Amino acid sequence: MRDLRSMGWVIDNYKTNPTLSPEQYLLREIGTRVDLGEKPISQRKSITGAKRRRILDRDGHVCQSCFTAGGEEFNDAPGRRATLTIGHIVPVVRGGTNDDSNLRTECQRCNDEARDNTDNPPSADEVLTQASQGSRREKLILYRWMNQNQRAISDQEKLFIKWRRLPASERERVMHALAAQVIDPS
Repeated sequence: MRDLRSMGWVIDNYKTNPTLSPEQYLLREIGTRVDLGEKPISQRKSITGAKRRRILDRDGHVCQSCFTAGGEEFNDAPGRRATLTIGHIVPVVRGGTNDDSNLRTECQRCNDEARDNTDNPPSADEVLTQASQGSRREKLILYRWMNQNQRAISDQEKLFIKWRRLPASERERVMHALAAQVIDPS
């Protein structure tokens, strides 16, 4: 399926078309017919299993667009769980490569929505301008993250990530119990 899609075939599955069941596919458009001797215009190089695992591990098995962990339910779609894939920061059709620095973990939903429409990354000058606008304390924190090539996660953020992994009903229960402790009833 992936090889056909890379040659211009448009094929829906249950992830892109909710009217289909998991074993069904819907052919929307026929692409290059290699069986008839047509030559593919361009064929994407596939990402190896080792590289895929490396990117997933690097990104903590969390979608870098919506921050939903693999297997976790989407907040706005109870019962639908995130399936992780590898996406490109700069799409291949706009000159992006399969280098690790151009790849990121994405859930299937974010990847399908952004396919070849993803904005190019910001320029270094744009990032520096924005980073320079913060307070000295904010700049120091940002610098430390950059220097370590990772963002330090506070205890509250770690707890939030644990909370996000609870089933929706349990998240609601915990949130309401916490609200009773922090929201003034008056």
